[in-house]
Parts: sequence; structure tokens; C-alpha cells
Amino acid sequence: MRRLTLIAATLMLCACPPPTPDADGGGNGGPLTPEQAIARVLSAICSHNIQCFNETAAGARIKDFLLAVNPALVHILLDHNACTARLAQEFPITAVIATGRLAIDVSKVGACIAALQTKCFAPENENADCAGFLQPQVAIGGQCGGAKECQGDATCNAQTGQCGSCAARGAVGETCSDDDDCTSGAICDPRTNNCAAPTPGATGEACDGSLFYNLAGACTASDDLCVAGVCTKFTMHTTVGADCDPEGTATCGAGFYCLNGQCSNTFAAEAAACAEGDTRIALCAPGNHCRDGVCQNDASSGNACGDDVDTCSAALYCTGDDVCADKLAVGGACDDDDNCVSDECDRGSNQCVATYPTACG
Repeated sequence: MRRLTLIAATLMLCACPPPTPDADGGGNGGPLTPEQAIARVLSAICSHNIQCFNETAAGARIKDFLLAVNPALVHILLDHNACTARLAQEFPITAVIATGRLAIDVSKVGACIAALQTKCFAPENENADCAGFLQPQVAIGGQCGGAKECQGDATCNAQTGQCGSCAARGAVGETCSDDDDCTSGAICDPRTNNCAAPTPGATGEACDGSLFYNLAGACTASDDLCVAGVCTKFTMHTTVGADCDPEGTATCGAGFYCLNGQCSNTFAAEAAACAEGDTRIALCAPGNHCRDGVCQNDASSGNACGDDVDTCSAALYCTGDDVCADKLAVGGACDDDDNCVSDECDRGSNQCVATYPTACG
């Protein structure tokens, strides 16, 4: 899966709140059902995803980046219910289990949650974080819809919404297009498109500044970022009006956002002044968008909309006739990802396709 929206969705297989004493049990002391186990893991991922965004230097940097390019996605990722719904859409575990390509061991859900606690923003190819809970059933050469279905140190060469086949991950030095193509623990170096094994540095030590926002571990400390080739402490302010610079060494911490060089803890309400793009005098609250310098309510179904598809509410898209309409189900005729409920429009067939294929093999 190679999508911008998955920067914070698949990469957030990270830490989770400590498991409760009955983490491996369902209600009334009985065993968890598969559906309960899956829901518990997705909920845990999203809970600590929010914590990682708010309390780590890498998370703060990513949040700043996403606020500049896709503010609506930030609203989703920092809202627990919206996050779990998005994860369930992008990786429909129950449906994949029904195909026989994946199995789970519900007794291992507590161990999975505990293992995910160890780090934020782990590379997608680190499958060990839920070893035992997720049990891939597809051998190398078999058809698959995603990497978690493949046995051993293997990945799925499927494109988004399509089936592929399981193949061995590349060793260090081999060609790659993203981290999932590389053996566990390695990353895909964007400068060379080859798999590489970075060595993280302590504060003050040399680091590889090309690693995207420190996700792959350029520095060992969670509040360090690689600045000018040196692991440097990154300050996260939690005071309204504090100076911030997402490209420098200071931004805003939990509940705050770097807007126009100062930390703010609020989004702009309807009719408030705002600015689009990187200047971001103010970002609009969920359910609103910035248009002509003013926060406006997202348009409802049947209402007129402009060139900016974000003028329609989240479940709608702006048609070619400039009218907000319900997003299209799989199979609907589309010309852009935003037209589809799945957010995936296949450019070859111009049809909406599932984010994750279930009918493979």
C-alpha cells in the first residue's frame, strides 16, 4: 500500500496504552471473540498514535507536515473513533481472515498490545510487533492483498486495491520503492532507492538527516531530531503564543499546533479568519474549511461546491457539475480518489476500488 494517507495509518503500528488485566479476555471473564480482539488492537493503536503525535519530536514534525498538506487528515488521526474507523477501512482484518490468507490467535492480543508499546512510528516492515497475534498464511509466490498475509520475511507486491503475490524482502543494498520492500530492520533510502540499515545516534552524535522525520530511527531519543547531521534536542512548547518553527528545533506539543510561527491550542471557528497553505494564520475546526480567507461550513449533499473538493463534508465529494454528492461505492465511475468511499479510484478503469482487496487467489 503506497498512499500518503497511510503515513500516519500504517506507520502508526506503534505504542499502545498498557493492557488491562483482562487484555486476553472478553466480557464476563470469557475468551475474546476474533472481532473483540481486532477491535481492541485497533483501539490501542489509535490511542497511542495520538500520544505519539503529541509527545514525540517525530510525531510533532509529522503533525506539522500534515497540517500543511491535509488538515482534514489530522482531524481524523487525532480523533480516536475516526482513527479506528479509518484503520478498519484500510485493513479489513475480519474480511481477510475469512479468505484464509490470515489468521489470528486471540490469546495473544495482550502480548501484541504490549509489544506495540515499545516504539512510535515503527517501519511497516517490522512485523515482529504482533508476531503470534497476526498469523500470515500465504507462502512466497502465493496471492496476497497485503504484507501481513505473507509468511516469513516477505512482502506483498500488490498495488493499492489490487492483488499481488508474496515475495522475499530485499536485503541491504537491493532496489526498493518503500520500506516494506526491505528486510526487517532496514529502510528504503529515498536518495538511492536501495535498502539500507541506519545506525541511530545519541544526542550530539552524527545522524542521517535524510531519514523522513526521524521515523526510521536516525536518533535514539524520542525528543531528538536530526538537524544538520547531528542528533539535536527538539523542544515542544505547550504555551499559547510560544515561538515555533517546524523546520527548526522547536514546535508545539500535546494539544497545540504551530500556526504562523506561534503555538495555538484552538482551531478557528466558522466565519473566523484563516489562511490556506503553509502560512496558516489559523486552521479551521473540523466540519469547516478555509475559503477566501474565512472558515466556512462544509457543504451538505445537493449544495453547490467549488473547485476545492474539501468544500463538501467528509462523506461527500464535489461532482463535475459543482454539486456535493455522496461518495461512490466500489465499482462506481470516478475520476479522482476523493470521489470514492474507499478514497481509491483506479486510473485504468476509472472505477472506485476497495482500499484493500479481499478476493485474491
